[in-house]
Amino acid sequence: MRLKGARALVTGASSGIGKAIAEGFLCEGAEVWGTSRDPATAGLDSRIHPLRLDIGCSSKIDDDWMSQELESIEFDIVVNNAGSGVFGRFSTSEFDDWESQVATLLVGTMKMTRLVLPGLIKRKGYLVNVSSLAAEFPVPFMSAYNASKAGLSAFTESVILETQASGMKTIDLRPGDIKSEFNVNMTVKSGKIENQGCMNKVRKRIEKRYN
Repeated sequence: MRLKGARALVTGASSGIGKAIAEGFLCEGAEVWGTSRDPATAGLDSRIHPLRLDIGCSSKIDDDWMSQELESIEFDIVVNNAGSGVFGRFSTSEFDDWESQVATLLVGTMKMTRLVLPGLIKRKGYLVNVSSLAAEFPVPFMSAYNASKAGLSAFTESVILETQASGMKTIDLRPGDIKSEFNVNMTVKSGKIENQGCMNKVRKRIEKRYN
């Protein structure tokens, strides 16, 4: 088991990519901590240490981090994966929805990185920030997601440049579309707008990939 003795933190570990990564770490012998907004209902693997963490609010991240004394756990691997999607036309949807996306996918991940970075540098650990191919190839009607992932990749590349002499490893992971609950759970913003048919066609294609 290649990760025997390693301590890994995976955000958004209750479904999709995060769940697969967390379970993969377990199979390789790592001790795993997994976060979700509500650990009581997340259905995490019983071998995973459940943690409450909502990355949608940077000040709340601090509260959750401190209240669970996570600074005392010497993580060797951190995977920033937590996130969600909003599907809709930028010009007609509430800006609060888009602002929330950026806060979760970009600002929250940056805050998490800031919390774990000193320890990872000290232990020459591994940081994985889960971005998306949407950073390079934007998905229609997901402008906030596209922009957030592009910003996350640029941020992660900056971290790579700043820490490359330290011995720690940082990965900017940009997966393509994956058959998971992400597309099904995505918030859809619809309404009586121009070219609604085009938007519906794109949405149906996204849903079809899951089914």
